[in-house]
Amino acid sequence: MDRELLNSKGDFPIVASENSSLNDFDFFVGEWKVHNKKLKTRLSGCAEWTEFEATSECKKILNGFGNSDLFQTKFDSVPFEGMTL
Repeated sequence: MDRELLNSKGDFPIVASENSSLNDFDFFVGEWKVHNKKLKTRLSGCAEWTEFEATSECKKILNGFGNSDLFQTKFDSVPFEGMTL
């Protein structure tokens, strides 16, 4: 972390905008069918895309202070899961 981002106490001050609220990302909450695209081969100059379907579920956590997302699909008939916090 850059030292100039720290305050005099060594803390990293994070300040929400005046318009922020616990409901800013409520539009993600729920269960969704998702259409995805990914590059067939990454970091090789490839421009060919593979398209696939998945499901995504978003829940509020920490009394609305955060979200948890679960992503599920299959690649070549092998289950794949991803998660965000």
